Amino acid sequence: MLSKIIKNSLIGFSVLPMALGAIDYKFNSLESVSWDNGSAWTPNGAPGAADKAIFSDRKSNHLTSTKEITISNFKEVNDISFDGLYIGARLFIETVKEGSTINGNVYVGDTYLYNNDVWRCVGIRGRNFPLTIKGSIIFNATGASKNINGTDYTSRPIINIGGDWNSVVASSIEIGENAAIDSKTGLKAAVILDTSVSNVFQNLSLGLAIDQEKGVVIHNVVQLNYAAGQAGTRLTLGKLGGGYLGDQNISIGGINGYGTLAASIINGSTAEGDPIYAKTNLTLTNAAGVNTYYEGNLYRENSEYNDSITITMDGDGKQTMKITSASANVISSVTVKKGDFVFYSPINSGSLRMEGGSFSAINGGVTFNSASWAGGKFVFASEPIQDDTADITIDGKFVKEGGEKIVMDFSGLDAESVLDATYDLISAESFEDAEGNSLTDSDADDYFSAIINNALADFSWSDNTLQVTFVQVPEPAALSLIFGALAVGYALRRRK
Repeated sequence: MLSKIIKNSLIGFSVLPMALGAIDYKFNSLESVSWDNGSAWTPNGAPGAADKAIFSDRKSNHLTSTKEITISNFKEVNDISFDGLYIGARLFIETVKEGSTINGNVYVGDTYLYNNDVWRCVGIRGRNFPLTIKGSIIFNATGASKNINGTDYTSRPIINIGGDWNSVVASSIEIGENAAIDSKTGLKAAVILDTSVSNVFQNLSLGLAIDQEKGVVIHNVVQLNYAAGQAGTRLTLGKLGGGYLGDQNISIGGINGYGTLAASIINGSTAEGDPIYAKTNLTLTNAAGVNTYYEGNLYRENSEYNDSITITMDGDGKQTMKITSASANVISSVTVKKGDFVFYSPINSGSLRMEGGSFSAINGGVTFNSASWAGGKFVFASEPIQDDTADITIDGKFVKEGGEKIVMDFSGLDAESVLDATYDLISAESFEDAEGNSLTDSDADDYFSAIINNALADFSWSDNTLQVTFVQVPEPAALSLIFGALAVGYALRRRK
């Protein structure tokens, strides 16, 4: 026991001198320079693993409109802060081959961009190398405007992580493994993009990660605006220009709040000249107990790219996504592997694939081109099941794989209030099994089962629409008569 206490004390003590010895370094150069050039910082010396690098106003010194500044050979630091910074051209921080690490947080405060051009924003570029931010990316701007050389500038809290051009992207990006708990939500927040203080547009854009297996990993929750009606905030899930490199694979431990999700991945072409349209493959990995709600837009930032987004639920928690507006055809598929996924989109959302977990539609229902089921359940509550239209509309085929029944969960519905009523659940061009045989030629109860309280569910077909009728649970006396009749029938068959 004593050795354990000593060991733990030593671990805690060994970190203490590092924390006490941390230094705040202010960047002061107006030229491109290596990170470890001591003369580029105040005090003299380069910030290291325990220190904070600050990019701020630097009094009257600003980057000119004609000069691009690149800080190369960035290896490791504790925190990075951008606050009060004016960028006349571009400011880039570039990683190293062995990978670059920010042990703490990235703070994005008020930044001011020449001509208010948002593309001039700060960039931490990957240069085909891995980039790790162990803490969080926190937007903490005040939104204050600023007069620079006689011109008024609006705060533009915008940053690109990983690089947004095909020659300078990261191999992989990892964010938020050690993220702290957000006191407003009780959730670990790897990104905080709320605009309630700044009241100006904010944007975090994530460059494409060329390592398709690792991709971009955000370990915990991305928090957008805490409330609806605030100034716009945007998370760009994937951004790439300059030439096609492939798809963006990004996983996030839940998306919470109000704002905009977007993608902007340039398209490519085959050797024959046929177009290749890139995809941003978003996987939601909410941990058990992490219940997040997103409401807002889903956009393609550059309409010429014609890229799209796939959405996969593959966590043990719950994610609700209520898309209020979207670019045409921006969603190419929705897949549920595990966890609970609640969804609405005003546009056709491509294909629906069920492999596990649960799926439920809200706000009047959803539409897909096709659907396939190999596992999991569909969840129906009072809204929108009592609307006049089906909860789920499939313009093409609904294909059921495997021999198990598809579970339809009505446990959240007050079934007693809708007894003897019939509702549309799923409509499709056709319902088929994996061999192409029609399901509507047989009783619907052969393929669907129900989870329900205080009622029974009777499934039926109406043309190519699956319906349910809720019927009363028989009283005990009626059940006795039924069981008695069954027993008599069985005895008569035995005698024959």
